[in-house]
Amino acid sequence: MLIDVPVFIDDADMLRVQEAIDAFLARGAQSLLILAAEDSGQNLAGWNSLLRALPVPVFGGVFPRVLFAGQAHACGVLIVALSCRAEVCIVADPDGVASAREALHEALQALRTARTVMLWVDGLSAHIETLISEVYDVLGAGPAFLGGGAGSTRLCAEPCLFSARGVTGGAQIVGLPVALGLGVRHGWEPVAGPFLVSSVSGCRIQGLDFRPALEVYREEVRRLSGQMVDPANFFSTARAFPLGLERMDGSFIVRDPVRAEGDSVVCIGEVPAQSALHILHGRPAALMKASEGACQDALDSGVQPAAALLVDCLSRALHLDAVHEGQAAIITQFLSRSCGAPVPVFGVLSLGEIASEGAGCLEFHNKTFVLGLIPHAGTQPDPT
Repeated sequence: MLIDVPVFIDDADMLRVQEAIDAFLARGAQSLLILAAEDSGQNLAGWNSLLRALPVPVFGGVFPRVLFAGQAHACGVLIVALSCRAEVCIVADPDGVASAREALHEALQALRTARTVMLWVDGLSAHIETLISEVYDVLGAGPAFLGGGAGSTRLCAEPCLFSARGVTGGAQIVGLPVALGLGVRHGWEPVAGPFLVSSVSGCRIQGLDFRPALEVYREEVRRLSGQMVDPANFFSTARAFPLGLERMDGSFIVRDPVRAEGDSVVCIGEVPAQSALHILHGRPAALMKASEGACQDALDSGVQPAAALLVDCLSRALHLDAVHEGQAAIITQFLSRSCGAPVPVFGVLSLGEIASEGAGCLEFHNKTFVLGLIPHAGTQPDPT
């Protein structure tokens, strides 16, 4: 599936990027995944010219960090050349999906035979869950789903996705004819709750147990950590205490609180009204164990990996701090030891992660470790 080891360029010099792409095209690349770190520079004119002229499908975008060779890079461009042709469906306005459902369903028909579906979205879109629900309704549980939220740590709306249209917002749904082995785990544990989500608007939690949401959250974090939460330190404090939406089986899907607005807590990702919400915390050892568990889950799929694509959460990395710096080495060693050969790991730190966990539905995750094993050519497991 890979033409060769991905190329990482430590700046966004368009000439060097073009030269790397030309070299891959000369070797037969049929599709390109391009991942740029947020400090690489937003030379929109240069990117638009390059992307619109490409003779093969292209997808990807700008992310808070790019992961390559064991490092999280704030500046640089990663180019991944694929030997298979991608089918790219572009959604210009994810927030308007509900009113354009028929058009989306028609566009997704071209992806019905895909064995892997990547979803790259503007991480600040308000209705990501609505989009992925519509995607799942059409494509079902057959493909392996992997993707995440693009954008930057500035948390402001700006073009962040790469396609044949240039640099845009919105979302892209990418079908590939090759199945990835998938592992999805988070490792966060409940330390307070449950609380009833008594008032909410999309990703803005207004009330918990019929009290102002920020008041409840602030009290609990102070009780748990002794720290006072205020607008100035909200993100740096809250990244250690995410929120967990309780599923029917007692497990949690994580929501990342990123800022306070008035008496509300604003998350990356929607929170359903009347749901049961817990405050979570993660011990570094438990979070690292979860990442190893996700690696094992991916290996259990039967895929013989040539490489691994990692979509990891920015605020999870910030919470782990120095421990996260050693994560790449640990999972690379784990995969290489299990496979009996080196398995390079690359990817992004994202604003939300997209994946189907086990046999479950496709979901938008936060603070979650999502790993996709990219197979060697000709080693696909039987889909039956």
